[in-house]
Amino acid sequence: MELRRAIPTPPAAVCCALAASMLLSPAIQAAPDLPELSVDATGPAGVALGGDADCALLVRNLGKATARSVLVTDRIPAGLGGAREIPFVVGDLAPGESRTLNVRLKGVDRGRHCHIAVATASNASPVQDEACVTVFRPSLRLTVNPGAQEQVVGREAPVLLSVLNDGDVVHEGATLTFEAPQQVEVASAPGATVVGRTVTWTLAPLKPGASSGMPLVLTSSRIGSWCGKVRAMAPGGLVEVLEICPVWKGLGALLVEFVDVSDPVPLGGEVGYVLRISNQGNADLTNLNASIDLDAETEPVSSPQGTIAGKKVKFPPIPKLEAGQGVTFSLTGRAVSEGKAYQKASVTVDGFKDPVEETEVTTLY
Repeated sequence: MELRRAIPTPPAAVCCALAASMLLSPAIQAAPDLPELSVDATGPAGVALGGDADCALLVRNLGKATARSVLVTDRIPAGLGGAREIPFVVGDLAPGESRTLNVRLKGVDRGRHCHIAVATASNASPVQDEACVTVFRPSLRLTVNPGAQEQVVGREAPVLLSVLNDGDVVHEGATLTFEAPQQVEVASAPGATVVGRTVTWTLAPLKPGASSGMPLVLTSSRIGSWCGKVRAMAPGGLVEVLEICPVWKGLGALLVEFVDVSDPVPLGGEVGYVLRISNQGNADLTNLNASIDLDAETEPVSSPQGTIAGKKVKFPPIPKLEAGQGVTFSLTGRAVSEGKAYQKASVTVDGFKDPVEETEVTTLY
């Protein structure tokens, strides 16, 4: 015969109490639905000094209940347009809802500056995020070393063009160009591309504080100051422009010709002399003074242009004798004794350290 042990059944009151305790336990019953805010601040990593930084603030409700009276405040540092707070009243945000808020800041001080976005709600914990913007000063400094300020036409004039990065950022893809005027020819430009009258160099990346120099050789066949434009450019609209104006000068070249019209000349006879002064150069000669000194064997009779004083004849000063031009003076003398008469013409001119002299020998019998 099989024996079985009886298991007592708990009273009904005990069962009801146990069930109630299980329903009321915090570990067992579900948590209430709550709102949960998040905010993300974004914007450019860098902006040029004086430039605008367009930033965005994204506020979201990640919770399961509506966030009430949401307010986003952007705390701006002094370097991004002046220290201040910009409030954005968002209002209520339903679960999963978001709002993007745009703010434009200005870089007014070099360096790294961070603005902080703070989001609050009446029924949710506040949150914040920051975005940092580096304000930099892009800059190029262009210098020109023209060597000699003046150059003679036909000769080569060396020029050195230099670009300095005196800003805060690396310049990649910068270019340097020279626009030659019509009166100037480019003799050489190592490393450059020459198209027509435009010379272009593409520069290697320029780090802050670094510089690059480009040699250029010019020449001209025309007298004057002829200006060409030099332009340094970097991506982002950075441009630096200078003019170079070498002065091309010519050279005056003096030719003095002094001859007698008749030779030999009898005693008592007259002899004519001609003095021809010419400028064979390509620049003006200035402040010319001419005279003729007669030897003892002759005496001056007359001169249409000159003034006679004893054995000397002086001619009017010539303030300027242009290139390719000339002037002629004449003198009539008389033979007063036999022999060889050595007549001397003398011309002084600015830029010549000594007078230019010519001697004409006339035989008198």
